[in-house]
Amino acid sequence: DAVIAWRQAEGAVQPPTLEVLPLSVATAGRTHPTSHPPRLTGPRSWPVLRALVVAWMTVRTVFSRDYIYTLATGQDAADFERFEALGARMDSDHTGRALHLGDTPTPHFDTSRDYPSNSLGAHMKAHFEAATLDVELFPTRYPMSRRGTWVKERWRYLHDARHVLLGLGLTVPEELVLHGFQFGQHATWSGALIMLVGFPLTLPFRVAPWRQLAAIRAAFLLGRQARLVVAVPVEDWVDEPIDAVRQRLGIVPMGQRYGGNGIFPALEAR
Repeated sequence: DAVIAWRQAEGAVQPPTLEVLPLSVATAGRTHPTSHPPRLTGPRSWPVLRALVVAWMTVRTVFSRDYIYTLATGQDAADFERFEALGARMDSDHTGRALHLGDTPTPHFDTSRDYPSNSLGAHMKAHFEAATLDVELFPTRYPMSRRGTWVKERWRYLHDARHVLLGLGLTVPEELVLHGFQFGQHATWSGALIMLVGFPLTLPFRVAPWRQLAAIRAAFLLGRQARLVVAVPVEDWVDEPIDAVRQRLGIVPMGQRYGGNGIFPALEAR
């Protein structure tokens, strides 16, 4: 009852009978099957089966190279209501509501053009090129409202913008700090699970556990205080100096990449 009351207070939506949407997404020469996750048919079986899907996708995320697909599927299963609640939050914000009602397209960052030195766009371009990222947006595996689907897509596509704004790279310890910030912005079950499962994976980087926890906590508090990144037109600010964008959002860099001078070191990938 306490969980139900909490979700109602957060504005979560009680989903109807759930059907799996067809999905066939080609990535890196492979086509993903449509056989999972399973069909969820009733409100009583909904949480149990969703938990099984999330657990299975978490295992696949850790041990599979195809982590983007498995992570996206697990996020769909875990955070159906959380994205609906985020959509409600955005509609209560003047700028966020304007983005939604204006049918603002999913933000894309053009890596083929040149950007002013030390601008957000220049650092975004360096981020994508250094990581050789080819971001795919996977269709939602579960029926969501148009608003919920739109805000989920925006949340995912601005993930790398948050990396750059926070001065954080793609190593596991830095990723967990980023998820601390995201959890402060909007709490999700998948975010909590990533931090829980990912924490032991920081050991090869020889970051003191207390330091890792302190950085995650600081990022969480920063996320709560900063402007909600998905609710502002960050994609329109790519030519502005990155420090000006950070100041506008109330973000202090946590890491030492992309012009940041934060408390968390830039680590080498392992």
